Amino acid sequence: KRDDERKEDMALSPETAYGRHKAICESVISSSGVRYFIARLPTVVGQTKSKTQLIPILIRQAMEGNVTLFKEAERDIIGIADVARIVAAILKKLKCNEIINVASGISVPVSDIFGEIQNILGVKPAVKIMNGGDKQRFNVEKLHAYCPEIRFAADYYKNVIREYISQQRSN
Repeated sequence: KRDDERKEDMALSPETAYGRHKAICESVISSSGVRYFIARLPTVVGQTKSKTQLIPILIRQAMEGNVTLFKEAERDIIGIADVARIVAAILKKLKCNEIINVASGISVPVSDIFGEIQNILGVKPAVKIMNGGDKQRFNVEKLHAYCPEIRFAADYYKNVIREYISQQRSN
């Protein structure tokens, strides 16, 4: 269970196969001798065919009428268009090899994220709250050093979710 703030210079200690794979990929890239920029991303929201990501799963569960949430779970939500804009801005300024957290820096309880989904969809599913869940917290000091103009409001995640649902409805 990870609740600590994730900084780029911290040793990685992934607990899942996916996390271990990402850590191996970073190691291969950073030891390869090529110039690199590694963007560590939080929960990215945008058009995708994958239905296994957090927001599509919560939307599907809401529409089906039964949702399971973890009491302590928090996620940093960022829109894919913002990721692209930030990465482009960093690449214009990058002078050396870097690993940078490209995140909003705002950790939102998953119950609040689901509450926004519920409000937008206008549904009232049965909600089961389970103990557990980790907190996705990203330190964004290095991001702000590269892009001081990048700041996110506390309710930023609401706009990301609203836009995603709007795009899904129009497809």
